[in-house]
Amino acid sequence: MKKTLIEKTSDKIVNAFLTNKLIATIPRQYSKKLINAQKFRKLCESKIKEPIVGFKAAGTGIPVMKKLKEKEPFYASIHAYQKRRKGLFKARAALRRKGKN
Repeated sequence: MKKTLIEKTSDKIVNAFLTNKLIATIPRQYSKKLINAQKFRKLCESKIKEPIVGFKAAGTGIPVMKKLKEKEPFYASIHAYQKRRKGLFKARAALRRKGKN
């Protein structure tokens, strides 16, 4: 079975997320309309096997929601991998500060 463009792109995004690497920009069709962006986000999040530890809300301000023509805020999942990685970055920064003092 041949993979569609959305599946190939989501594989690239998930792989880049897990390996902490940069990739080229995604096709505009997945980010131009919020409905397509939500579908793409859900597909990418379903491929990450790390446990979900929380959620991040965006677009909560009324002016932002009016500008985006949305009726409710949107959200994304925070995975355990992100929390570990964030802690690692904080630890590295603390070590760098100690080395400078």
